[in-house]
Amino acid sequence: MDRSPSPNGTNSNQGNNSLEKTLEVANNLSAAFKLVKPVNCIYQQEVTRSEAPDIFIKSGIGLLALPLAEEQARRMVSAALEGHMNRVNADASALSKEPACVFNPGSFDVKNPLWEKYVQELAAAAAEGLGLDASEVTPELDGLWLWTTDCLWPTPHLKASKRGARRTWAGTMLIVLPSAHQGGDLEMTDTGKGNPKSWSTADYRQSMICWHRDTRFLEVKAPSGGNRLGLLYDLHVPKPTSYKQLMKSHRIAVQAVQNAIEKYTVFVRSGSIEETVFFLPLTTKITQARGTNGEGHISKHKLLPADLATVDCFSQKGMGEIHGFRTHLALVWLTSRDKWTIHPIQGEELFERHGTEYILGDIVDVDGGLDGLAEPFRHLKGAKFSKESVLDVCAFESGMTRMMAKEANSEEQVFVKTALCLMMHFEQMD
Repeated sequence: MDRSPSPNGTNSNQGNNSLEKTLEVANNLSAAFKLVKPVNCIYQQEVTRSEAPDIFIKSGIGLLALPLAEEQARRMVSAALEGHMNRVNADASALSKEPACVFNPGSFDVKNPLWEKYVQELAAAAAEGLGLDASEVTPELDGLWLWTTDCLWPTPHLKASKRGARRTWAGTMLIVLPSAHQGGDLEMTDTGKGNPKSWSTADYRQSMICWHRDTRFLEVKAPSGGNRLGLLYDLHVPKPTSYKQLMKSHRIAVQAVQNAIEKYTVFVRSGSIEETVFFLPLTTKITQARGTNGEGHISKHKLLPADLATVDCFSQKGMGEIHGFRTHLALVWLTSRDKWTIHPIQGEELFERHGTEYILGDIVDVDGGLDGLAEPFRHLKGAKFSKESVLDVCAFESGMTRMMAKEANSEEQVFVKTALCLMMHFEQMD
């Protein structure tokens, strides 16, 4: 949404022109960032609010207790080796001594009535992380998978027996259930950069990891100790988008951000505006409290997918230095403060608005520490900014806290809200 300059700016024509150009840059940046969407071939998310599925395996195994006990894992392996429960029903010796066990949906029941809603929430997060339409994603249960120590099993793929499913299949989601294990990473063996990239499933009590249907060279490694248990889901959307097309759209969005920054550099070099900072309110909600060592309780790795995509777009090719300007980033808590005074005059109330100011609170580098803060950011805590620096002032309009103070002839009302923001400063290099 385009905005006009603040009425409390300078009255000189030069000052108004500077505000207008700063606002033009802010509007261009805001429009460009709206185009930036998460695009990942593989996306992983720690589960902070987990549900227990209450899995009941038929034919004598019964209800699985989580975290998975070794005794129950052995019974699952025995059932799979007998060929009665294993979805593939293959000869175990053709794979390994202890193959990964795959139980089809008909061989077990999920007893928790809340599980289906919970899976839908995770599927929406998975779709967002992969760059798919989260509002239309449908998860379909593939099976219950158990990876044992040193087992061999191919990476899960969509079953060819599902007629017509390939038209809507967009990706795969693995919900790793509490089951103590070591190793067993998901590894992309050919990243084009020489070194394989891996994602651990052993670090979290419960986690979700998903991958786009076009992902190649992905291996689900066997754990080096313990057992990994997970429910595998196919993700379907009405019109799947290829990963190649998603990346093309992402590059266009990054180019739009770069173009907005280039316009800013032109204005600064011409003397039309001074160097300034810009704030982009994020959707991730994390408290402002710091740790005992001064580090923040936020880093880019804890951001929601859309926010992380915004931060990561600055690591794309061509974004490190634009026309002799270096980009500095930080995560900050910005407080909007809107002050009104109400004067009762002759039975009526006269409202006097003193304007909105934005006050900078805690600030950390994008990795959540203080060491990586650029010099321009180190002494800004408590600084005040006008709305021209905030790319989305509407982000502060809901969920505000009202504070009141009454005097004899007036009543003061202050509305405040603190939001997590990405702070950007484009510094001119020598």
